[in-house]
Amino acid sequence: MKLRVGAALLSVLIILMVGTLTPWANPATVTNAASQYGYYDDNLPYFYTGGSGSKSIVHTPSGEKPQSKLWFNDGIWWGSLFNSSAGNYHIYRLNVSTQRWVDTGTVLDTRAQTKADCLWDGTHLYVASGGGFDINNNGTTAMLPGWLYRFSYNATTKQYTKDFGPVVIRNGGAETLVMDKDGKGTLWITYTQNGKVYVNHSRASDSVWDPNAAMVVPTSNSKWTSVSPDDISTLVAFDGKIGILWSNETAGQFSGSSDTAFYFAYHIDGQTDTTWTSGPIFRQPSVADDHLNIKSIQSDSSGNVYAMVKTSFNSVGTPQLILLKATKGINGNYTWDTYTESIREEGQTRPLLMIDTSHRMLYVFTSTEGGGSIYYKSTSMDNIAFPLGANTSRTFISKPGYAINNVSSTKQTVNTASGILVIATHDNESSIDSAAADYYFHNYINLLSTGPTVTPNPLTPSPTNSPTASPTVKPTNTPTTTPVNSQRRLYVPVSRN
Repeated sequence: MKLRVGAALLSVLIILMVGTLTPWANPATVTNAASQYGYYDDNLPYFYTGGSGSKSIVHTPSGEKPQSKLWFNDGIWWGSLFNSSAGNYHIYRLNVSTQRWVDTGTVLDTRAQTKADCLWDGTHLYVASGGGFDINNNGTTAMLPGWLYRFSYNATTKQYTKDFGPVVIRNGGAETLVMDKDGKGTLWITYTQNGKVYVNHSRASDSVWDPNAAMVVPTSNSKWTSVSPDDISTLVAFDGKIGILWSNETAGQFSGSSDTAFYFAYHIDGQTDTTWTSGPIFRQPSVADDHLNIKSIQSDSSGNVYAMVKTSFNSVGTPQLILLKATKGINGNYTWDTYTESIREEGQTRPLLMIDTSHRMLYVFTSTEGGGSIYYKSTSMDNIAFPLGANTSRTFISKPGYAINNVSSTKQTVNTASGILVIATHDNESSIDSAAADYYFHNYINLLSTGPTVTPNPLTPSPTNSPTASPTVKPTNTPTTTPVNSQRRLYVPVSRN
């Protein structure tokens, strides 16, 4: 269930705290500093009709929720971004000194109505791309099969060269397509299609796939993988395993129960395809929604997994966004704890989770229901605690007149070398679709080991006043104070009007 709240955008009244904000070298001129955060990428329009009419056929290209559009390699941030002149997707790199995206000319998917998931494994770039739409017509509107590309990188020329692709890895369309690589080098994908949760993997090599071999994720109860048209799945490599997380909004999955649930299933690297361990990890009446973003720490023997999910509670004081954390016990089994990241009154949606390994911090980026501005919260990994209620998030990207939504970044963990880069796009699903509105946005947090403390920015008021008490969640591990987010610098100069 998705709520699209308020089409009208609230004016943002913000005073930039110059003493705590450090600009880039040669920053762009700030023309509306009282209300604008982040970088408005006016050289990256994605309004593209393809000769089909007056409305763009490219919708929110920074979506979908589980997918990653960016990667960090060779000290550079890169992205799969739409090129409206060519009508397809290209590899871009971010010029840090100018905060402008530069087209490398390397073509990715030639189909405009697709959305991609990108994986950099340290040697190759993998891009899995396909098309589909959800029951609210918020997707690409074209049911296109999934394709895989692989690229090699030349550090001298700063260019990517295609090794192979497209290779068909999924028959037919689906709302989303997510990919990762296990510890033995096998590529895995997951997606939901025709009311089922599917998984598939590469065969003899990266380029060898059998899309007809895709199977429903093996579980002990078929009801768990029989999902609604609104549900999606995602996956992550961790601790010598591949794990799949999915939502199931369908009631009646449990005997005599109206509970809905989030499920997790994992496969140990090298075991037979049908050997999985699975079960519900968070179940309550009306808990499940199709907003999922999952991460792990690469090469982490502790086996911890972190995921952000959205609930469907939708009443005053109830949790809206929840962090789920899996911890491996001494017996190898996993236990899941829950932490409330925000409550219904905060009106936040489509969470993106990032893990800062240099400072052992978690960052959660969200957007306003229906699109508006991008916000974030952070917490220590060792003492997880999110502030709750009105004005507890920090403004990250905002521009009056734009419904900014669908944040995306990288699958990788981040650190002092990379910082955190997040992109978003104007939500042309919820407001006027025009060539003047359809642009990318981005912003960056420099995770320096030394530097001034970031003070929370003045915030856009929440739609309503919010209580600060934490609602009960099972298990109730939802503290209401946040640790000091010290030694960070947030770069927010913007604007090219």
